[in-house]
Amino acid sequence: MRQPEIPQPGGMRDQAQSRQAACRMQPSLLKSGIAVTFLRGLNVVIGFALLAVLTRALGPDGLGIYAYATTFLMLAAIPISYGWAPLILRAAARALQDGNWPPVKYMFRRARLIAAIVTAVALGGGLLLAWIAPAGWPAAAGLTIALLLATIFYFDQLSALRTALLRGVGQAAQGQMPEMLVRPGVQLFILLVALVTGVVTLSLEFIFAALAVASISAYVFGAWLLSKSAPADLTQSVEAEHDPAWAKGAKVLALSAAITMVNANTDLLLLGVIGTLEDVGLYKVAVQVSLAGALVYTSLNMVAVQRFATGYAAANFQEMQKTATVSARLSALAVVPLAIVLLIYGERLVPLLFGEAFAAALAPMLILTFAQFINAGSGMGRSLLMATGLEDVVAKTALLALAVKIAACLALIPSYGAEGAAVASALSLIVWNGVLWWLCWRRHSVDTSAVGWSFTRPQ
Repeated sequence: MRQPEIPQPGGMRDQAQSRQAACRMQPSLLKSGIAVTFLRGLNVVIGFALLAVLTRALGPDGLGIYAYATTFLMLAAIPISYGWAPLILRAAARALQDGNWPPVKYMFRRARLIAAIVTAVALGGGLLLAWIAPAGWPAAAGLTIALLLATIFYFDQLSALRTALLRGVGQAAQGQMPEMLVRPGVQLFILLVALVTGVVTLSLEFIFAALAVASISAYVFGAWLLSKSAPADLTQSVEAEHDPAWAKGAKVLALSAAITMVNANTDLLLLGVIGTLEDVGLYKVAVQVSLAGALVYTSLNMVAVQRFATGYAAANFQEMQKTATVSARLSALAVVPLAIVLLIYGERLVPLLFGEAFAAALAPMLILTFAQFINAGSGMGRSLLMATGLEDVVAKTALLALAVKIAACLALIPSYGAEGAAVASALSLIVWNGVLWWLCWRRHSVDTSAVGWSFTRPQ
């Protein structure tokens, strides 16, 4: 049986030097945050253009179907994108400290194998869904759509693993470039060419086909980036033997993420069940616009989670506090301009961007933007707890938030539709962030909020 390489005493100095060099390669939090924010800013611009095309091509009902399909893709992605990917990120961040790269190599290979298996299962589920699709859903929801969704899913999962690895070694900007620019850019380009030339009708089949081509393009470009940016210690190391603890860790992370993802999408899913596909379409637009306010939050989060992991590994809680405070303040401040624009110009801007059929999306849009301000100002408690090995605790808090959202959705959606779903989402976020803040303070003496109180860590 092959055993992992064990560094010899004579090589300890080289190993330490290698770790130091790797750490020096990590850009500062602000520099990394600016780079990722710039990428995500371009992503938001492309995303708005893409959403404008989709709203006009599909209308509220068609966009509702598109939103449902992409939501199910995200839920199917949980074992890889939210199970093995964060495990790889955490292991890579720790490897920068201790030089232990063989486990990272093993996790990367194992996750790719699981991605193929999950894709086959998801394809079978897609075919079953097409077979039992309710009346009113287009006949296009058949074999072609199922195959396209399976293709999108598979290449997106491979890209998620590559992104996690690059984020783990401090290359957050490079890790996000394929998904932030290439994937939406290629899809938008294909749709615009079809729209301008009129050669192809922008049907659901064609839109998903464009997304499949975009996903493959992002994967190819990302694979090239990884080949150029992967640490030499990783590529030169042998693959570690199987450790059951890694699979267990991935399961725990996936479970936590499953609860989180279900929580994040429960409002949309219940809206489709209790409300109408039109409500889903309106809500999808509201969500996408409100997420523009979370641009800085999500960008800094991608950088901060790696900082939390390395800071915790080094027992540097002062640095963790600094990272948390700066991230929360910048994130909360960044939501304010969007809120002001929507309050002053929203009644004219929303119909102009998305069409008159989506004018009713403004009210839930404002509610969700307020929720994003609360979320950003509360800080990155979930990421901090995940980076410090407390994913089981995060799962329990997510269950609480899910219970709050389900109860609120059931109470509000029948009477208020998309607006009720938005209020339910805001209430859930407030509760969840409050609990996460308290746990970060209690477990690590770190105030994740924008207030940034300094606590004395207990001995």
